[in-house]
Amino acid sequence: MDMCLLVAKGIIDFPSSVFRLNGFIDVYWIVQDGGLCLLMGYLLKQHKVWRGCKLRIIAIAQENDNNLKMQSELQQYVYQLRIDAKILIVELADPEISKNAFERTLLMEERTIVLKQMQEAKSGGSNASRGISPLVTAEQREKSAKKSDDEKGDSKSHEENGDKTPEDESGADDSKKEKTMKEKMRALDRTKVHKMHTAVRLNELIIEHSLNSQLVLLNLPKPPKTKEGLGDYIHYLEVLSDKISRVIFVRGTGKEVITTCS
Repeated sequence: MDMCLLVAKGIIDFPSSVFRLNGFIDVYWIVQDGGLCLLMGYLLKQHKVWRGCKLRIIAIAQENDNNLKMQSELQQYVYQLRIDAKILIVELADPEISKNAFERTLLMEERTIVLKQMQEAKSGGSNASRGISPLVTAEQREKSAKKSDDEKGDSKSHEENGDKTPEDESGADDSKKEKTMKEKMRALDRTKVHKMHTAVRLNELIIEHSLNSQLVLLNLPKPPKTKEGLGDYIHYLEVLSDKISRVIFVRGTGKEVITTCS
């Protein structure tokens, strides 16, 4: 079925019809969508709630793009559409993958594992029959295993290093945790890390330019084909829109075209 999809984040923070907003509606031009995001911003401005806002188109450019040419073409495009909008070109630099991207990917993987354990526990039915939440039992198992490992580690540590001070033991624990974290990060899927890095960088740009904007319009990335990838997909969207109060994700069918011909 050919239908467009709008997904709103922070829907409870959207204004009621009695409000009159001032500020910016920011449309992020990340991928070519036929102008659907731009059209949504324009249509919202026709409503009395958003009429006082100014429309901005923030185009994401790569390092090898011609920024001046891109700005000129977009200005000509919105002029022909008779849309009053300010054009901003923002360059998405691609520095070395940050530690934040690795940590968020690791968090995503851990959350996926917990959700999978919950689903397996639920399908088993044993916990449900006793009225025990799968999340509680998963947490209990994790705490029990951690406690057992800690006890074993403490016992072994005392046997081998009976004369060590608490400060030495604390430093050894921190070093061990850091080593374990680095090993987990090295084991991560690089494709997922690169996707997360892009989401983190885009979010940083959005926060820099649109933190105080009344609304942000973004292209909704293509959903996964399988159910298994849905958890990662949702996590990417959360990272992309982090700290932004009102967001509308827009995805078209790929057939929408806003023409300049009357």
